[in-house]
Amino acid sequence: MLNITFTKHALVQLRIRAISQAEVRLALISPDKIIKQTNSRYRAIKKIERRYVLVVIFEQGDNKIEIITAFKTSKINKYL
Repeated sequence: MLNITFTKHALVQLRIRAISQAEVRLALISPDKIIKQTNSRYRAIKKIERRYVLVVIFEQGDNKIEIITAFKTSKINKYL
């Protein structure tokens, strides 16, 4: 099982953007799309509600995922 942690930046941004940790975990467990950005950094994208996607930026290492940030956007076509 993967250990999921959140950076301080991610926790602040989640609070500001009214995104729950549960929403972030759901996007990681069942994303609609994952894009590799660098060797260890990825973008998980999950369609939520009807007009939004949740974008989660994370780094993956040995049995651990560290959440860097997350945001909601209505630009579905740009991300999916």
